[in-house]
Amino acid sequence: MRVTGRAHGIHQQESTPMGQTTVLSTGKITASDSLTVELVEPSDMPPTIRMRWPTQPSITEPYRFPRTANAIMGIMAAAIAQLATIRESDI
Repeated sequence: MRVTGRAHGIHQQESTPMGQTTVLSTGKITASDSLTVELVEPSDMPPTIRMRWPTQPSITEPYRFPRTANAIMGIMAAAIAQLATIRESDI
């Protein structure tokens, strides 16, 4: 596995004979829950985006809901930017 620093967090790549998985973005969405967005590139299929949400429902107080929504959107925005950077370097 190769780990390098990126502007929007840690950029991780894991290669296996079956393909490669790259963490595009990850972060906390509540005090106890995290969201991770990955680029999965199997060797025998088209690439896909995998979003690893918490396994149980995320619970937050109503007054903290805007912060939770902003955290989710920030993680998604960072993943979009990282994917664009990866795709740009592939051109």
